[in-house]
Amino acid sequence: MPANALKQLSREKIELATKFGVVKVEPDHVVVNGTAEYVRSCCEATLKRLGVDYIDLYYVHRIDMSVPIEETDYSSISTGKFHGYLHRKPPSFLTVQELFVRENANDIKAKFVIEAANHPTDPEADEILAKKGVVILPDIYANSGGVTVSYFEWVQNIQGFMWDEEKVNNELKTYMIKGFKNVKDMCKTHNCDLRMGAFTLGVKRVAQATILRGWEA
Repeated sequence: MPANALKQLSREKIELATKFGVVKVEPDHVVVNGTAEYVRSCCEATLKRLGVDYIDLYYVHRIDMSVPIEETDYSSISTGKFHGYLHRKPPSFLTVQELFVRENANDIKAKFVIEAANHPTDPEADEILAKKGVVILPDIYANSGGVTVSYFEWVQNIQGFMWDEEKVNNELKTYMIKGFKNVKDMCKTHNCDLRMGAFTLGVKRVAQATILRGWEA
C-alpha cells in the first residue's frame, strides 16, 4: 500500500524516514511525546541526519493519547527553516498504534480500513466500527507481507541462492492471495469478520503443529 501511494509522486526518488513518538522506555512504561514542537524537532533532526530536503513518509511509532491529533499539526512541519514535510493529503498516511479508540471510533467515516500499523484499533473501537459496518483488514494480514519477505530472505540464505526482485514479488503475491483466501474461507466457516477469521486460522495452525510435534497435553 505505501508503494502504490508513493508512486503518485512526481519525484523518482522517495525519502522514507524513521519512526518517532517514543522519547524513552522506562522499566514500567513508555514515555511518548506527540506535541507539534517534538514532531518538528524529530523531522529537523532526520533531515539533517539523512542530508535530504524532504520526507515523504514518516512513521509514528507510538501515538501520544494526551495530545489531541489536531494539535500535532504535521502539516506545520513544512514551515520554518527547512523544506521537509509530511504529506497530509494523498498520498498520505501515518501508521500509529491505537489510532482508533472508543473516543473517536464513531467519527470514522471510512467504509474500509486497512491496518498498516501494529494494533491501530483497540477492542472497543473494533466493536463500534463493526456495528457501523466498517470492513477492517486486520494488521495480522495487512502487515504480513514484510514478515513473509523476511522468510524469503531466510530461504535464500540457507539455499545460498539470491532471488531477483521479480521472483520475490511473484512469490509474495502468491502467498498473500492464498493467505487472504484462507482467511475468507475461515470467515465463511465460522460466520465471523476478517480479524476473527485470521486469529482463528492462526490458532488452528499452531494447534495442528503442536499436535504433530507431540507437544499436546
